[in-house]
Amino acid sequence: MNKTLPYADYESFISNLIDGIKTSKSSGRDIRNIGYGKNNTLLGRSGQRHQIDVSFHDYNFDEPKIVLIECKRVSLPIEISILKILKSTMDDIIGHDGVPHDGLGILVSTAPFRSGALRFAEYYNLKTEQVPHSNEYTFRYENFIQAGLLNGVKLGDSCNADLFRYCINCGNRFLVKKNEKTCSQCKENS
Repeated sequence: MNKTLPYADYESFISNLIDGIKTSKSSGRDIRNIGYGKNNTLLGRSGQRHQIDVSFHDYNFDEPKIVLIECKRVSLPIEISILKILKSTMDDIIGHDGVPHDGLGILVSTAPFRSGALRFAEYYNLKTEQVPHSNEYTFRYENFIQAGLLNGVKLGDSCNADLFRYCINCGNRFLVKKNEKTCSQCKENS
């Protein structure tokens, strides 16, 4: 049996939220090249290959941006060191070999952030999002907010999250069961 680790579930969950924004007609975002998980790596200018929890390209800016998301499914508050690593990784990757010359770093965590971490993030324009895995959640990216309710998942458990998405056919919001991109009504009518 191939058991998924809790952190991998969280990365998949966040990736699904990004995919939901991508497929939503109301978001207006042109998001491409979504990658996540342990095999999602990008080569930096230093020659070092970096594992990125979730990454994608956003074409809604004057110039495309690469967005790098670090996911932390933890119970202790986030320290500044995690944001320093994200900033350093971004500096190494952005503009190297076909990667856009502008980027955005986001740290998503189940735990809150320490004040020094928030100060550092604000100064370097890194985004921070607390997306819990034990109750209602919201996730903000640019002009769009994803919201939903989780199935009582606790920090050590495997994640089976209820996720809402907008149907790519009709634009109506629906509860995702497996990774569908269309609502049940559109499936029945096809």
